[in-house]
Amino acid sequence: MTDSELESVSADEASLGTRASRGATWMFGLNMSNRVMGLVRTAIIAHLLMPHDFGLFGVAMLFQSLLETFSQVGIVSALVRRPGSIRGYVDTAWVICWARGLGVAAVMVLGAPLAADFFHQPDAVPLIRVLALTAVLGGFANVAIVELRRRLQFRPIYLLETVASVVDVVVSIAFVLAYRSAMALVLGLVARYVVWSAMTYLVAPYRPRARFRLSQARELLGYGKWITGSTVLRFAYGQGDDILVGRVLGASSLGLYQIAYKYSNLPTTEITRVVQQVALPAYASVQADRARLSRGFLQAMTLISILSLPFAGFIWVIAADFVHVVLGSQWAAAIPLLQILAVWGAVESISEIPISLFEATGRPQLGTRLLLIKTLVLAAVIYPCALAWGVNGVAAAVLASSLPGLVVSLGSASSVSGARVRSILETLLVPGCAAVIAAVAGVLLSMVVDEGNVTSLVARTGLVAVVYLLVAVVARALGYRGLSLARQRLREAIAR
Repeated sequence: MTDSELESVSADEASLGTRASRGATWMFGLNMSNRVMGLVRTAIIAHLLMPHDFGLFGVAMLFQSLLETFSQVGIVSALVRRPGSIRGYVDTAWVICWARGLGVAAVMVLGAPLAADFFHQPDAVPLIRVLALTAVLGGFANVAIVELRRRLQFRPIYLLETVASVVDVVVSIAFVLAYRSAMALVLGLVARYVVWSAMTYLVAPYRPRARFRLSQARELLGYGKWITGSTVLRFAYGQGDDILVGRVLGASSLGLYQIAYKYSNLPTTEITRVVQQVALPAYASVQADRARLSRGFLQAMTLISILSLPFAGFIWVIAADFVHVVLGSQWAAAIPLLQILAVWGAVESISEIPISLFEATGRPQLGTRLLLIKTLVLAAVIYPCALAWGVNGVAAAVLASSLPGLVVSLGSASSVSGARVRSILETLLVPGCAAVIAAVAGVLLSMVVDEGNVTSLVARTGLVAVVYLLVAVVARALGYRGLSLARQRLREAIAR
């Protein structure tokens, strides 16, 4: 290869890295700002509603998720990965999406009594039927917005999602203040989808028409079959615990479990989701270059582990104070759930990193296999654990099911990317040590400071900050370069 060709490859790689870093920053800002607004909304509403109300909303969401999952056809992933222009495929993809949305909504309206009867919650029927509007609105959104993702242009998506989230927060809080009902949560979501669907036509580069080509549909759906399989398994793994809790333990336990889930692993799972969204098009563009693919994957592992593992340790330490101060004493039973699910979130964030790698390199079946393993393990242990230890046993079963998946995920990622297993594990060492040390320090602090008040919350937050700072200093002195990489990527993204 000539010098000019080498310079060209280097420039392309730098450009891709910069665009991916910039995209990751926007998507991280998008997801975290949306989630923070959602958590603020939930904290306010948690003081006004009881766990039973959140459980009713959870029942409605579970039924919709079930229908959305089993009708998922992987259109977005197929469009993202398809080489060349996708403009000619957008019309067909849009027709498929709105037809699916209408179908899901119809089944929700007609099947609401059956779903409510399954969970022994007749009050969930009106919530399910109103929630069906979100399926219609989501189906009519402009699928051409996927072009922005392909170009790693996430700023318009950030603005769109932020506006929709603000509307959701304002509407849901206003209605809960007025009516003290779980319906407020549903109406907030409906308002969010109205704004989001309308705005997709303002920010997307193309407005689709109702034109359908069978050959294009077959091509899109052909790739999407593996995504569909993964989605179905993801639902079984991600929502099976909620279904069991709602069916066996009741709406109040479901409310506790879902609130604990929402707060416990938010930072870890959101960080991974952001990197996956950015990494899929980035990996796809270099899938033929194994060396660049390996470097990119290790960088993604480093960045995610630096951010997600310490967050998990932090949540473990502040769980009791957070529940009493932010949510209220009526949610005290959620404390052990927060801690168990925080550990699960850390494990899950690492095992999920390779999913976008598998999809980008044309091996989505590896992601399906990973989900199958975790789902089978969960199915084997969840019911006995629920009978023995209640909702805490369900959380423990979810944690146990994630451990075999972690081993399989990292082994498959090593094979696909070419990165050595030892190199992958090294990216986890320093952040993992920081999280464990912080958790131990938090336990020791419990011996001298009473939990459940603002003073304890501030003290524990300061303790975790000091622990992470000391670990960072020691790691830097020992030659750890992950922190420098994280700072470099962040500076690049901000500078652009």
